[in-house]
Amino acid sequence: MFYNVQGGIPTVNCQPQADSDVCGIGVRCALYIQAALSLLLPRQQTDLSTVFNTNFLLQITSMSLVLAVLFDSKINVPNAIIATHLAVLLSTCRLKVRATWPLDLDNLRRLNIKLWFMNLATDLPLTACNLGVWVDIRKLQSSVSFCPDGAGDWVFFGNTYSITIATTASNFVFGFVIYSVVHELLDCAAGGARLVHCSRRGWINLEPHDVEFDTVVWWIRTLLQRRMKIGWRRLHTRMNYVRMCHKWFTLAYVIWTVEQTVNANAFASVDNSFGFGQISALFLALTSIIHSLILGHTSWFTCRKSFFIRSQS
Repeated sequence: MFYNVQGGIPTVNCQPQADSDVCGIGVRCALYIQAALSLLLPRQQTDLSTVFNTNFLLQITSMSLVLAVLFDSKINVPNAIIATHLAVLLSTCRLKVRATWPLDLDNLRRLNIKLWFMNLATDLPLTACNLGVWVDIRKLQSSVSFCPDGAGDWVFFGNTYSITIATTASNFVFGFVIYSVVHELLDCAAGGARLVHCSRRGWINLEPHDVEFDTVVWWIRTLLQRRMKIGWRRLHTRMNYVRMCHKWFTLAYVIWTVEQTVNANAFASVDNSFGFGQISALFLALTSIIHSLILGHTSWFTCRKSFFIRSQS
């Protein structure tokens, strides 16, 4: 972390220097491509194994960014902000379980349990990392003595602010981070409770909204379905659209904000140096592209085959 205490004396990495393993052009482009491809996958016939493999790759990459922020003592504030933006992007763009009927109930049950534990192991550290970053930024803003010459700039919806100066934007982001902590705790608890409820009810009795609904919305439906007459199937369909719009908005916002943060802190010079981190990130992006092309070819071949069978009959 950029804020450390050594011998009872706080030390801060105030000088904003570019880190090619975090904000290099290769790393940034690779993560943008990886996130965008994961959003395109749900349009195809995505099976359960593809959901797990895609989420596993996204969340491993997200956790590597989180660990870099938490345990790299040389990281500075702008790089920490960029890393948390990219980690949140990858976590947001992961796939939800899409119910295809008839359900493979045994694999569906196993996948839901695996995803819940995997989300628990990655979302809580990510949320704690975001909270830790902004708690430390608040400490910097409370005393000019930490970084008298500043610690770089950050960007919020196109507006550039000095990191060491408290503003309405920084107060809003800090409040939103606290909200995200509460929401994440509720989501994890609701997800575990949903697994227990579905196991007791019997997976054979599941409906699409039991599989695909966000956990909080699912519990609202479960608790209120006898008291309120709501078109839950229609809400289920609309929630899918809302969720997808939220993912594409997050992708666009993170790209816009990260690129502006790189320019605001003059990190563009690192784009010319391709280290191990950038090369490995580009290799992962190339793997994701090949995987998506294979899925797209398989989906196209399946649709063509089914159309041919229908035309013959």
